[in-house]
Formats: sequence, structure tokens, C-alpha cells
Amino acid sequence: MPPTSTLRPAAAAQRSLPWIALAVILASAGTSRAGDLPDFRSLVEADWSRQDEGRLRQIRERGRVRFVEEEIDWPGVAEERRQPLERIEPPVIDGRLDDPGWKDAWSPAGAE
Repeated sequence: MPPTSTLRPAAAAQRSLPWIALAVILASAGTSRAGDLPDFRSLVEADWSRQDEGRLRQIRERGRVRFVEEEIDWPGVAEERRQPLERIEPPVIDGRLDDPGWKDAWSPAGAE
């Protein structure tokens, strides 16, 4: 039996490696379509929203707060009972200083 070289299988594997990589890439691209996945921005904004809600929940609820120097009992915060601000249209200003919109923009709403 003639001696076999160990270099031949390695060379064959090196030649087939690009084809294997291409098959893996095409297989993974076929399983995940862009329409099926939410975009990255919406994922980040949803995470920010969850973090904000968690922070507000921690402020509202009572409990023990631990600092490096001491621990305090947090009484929590009552729900807001303030009236919401009235939304008004902002004055239209075109950039000319003699425009009457500047006078409206300078004075606070409701101030006479």
C-alpha cells in the first residue's frame, strides 16, 4: 500500500471552504427576511421606553433606597393632580424684526 499524504485532504478542504461559507451565508439569509424583523431604531426606542417607565415606577413606589453612606425609606410620590398645560399654536415668525409675531413670541402666553 503506498503512503498517503496528509496534505491532500487539507488542500481539498481549503478549496471547498469558500463554497461552504457561501452556503452558510445563503442559508442564514433565507431564514431571516428584513420584513419579518423590526428595525433597530424601534428596538432601541422600545428599550428606552421600558427604562423610562422603570425609573418612574421606582420614583412612584415606596421602598428602601440604598446609598453608599446611608439607607433611607422612600415614601414614594403621589400621582400628579396638576392640570395639563394648554397647547397653543406658536406664532409664525418670518425672520424680519418688525414682524408682529416677534412681539407675541416675546411675551408669555396669557400675559397682557
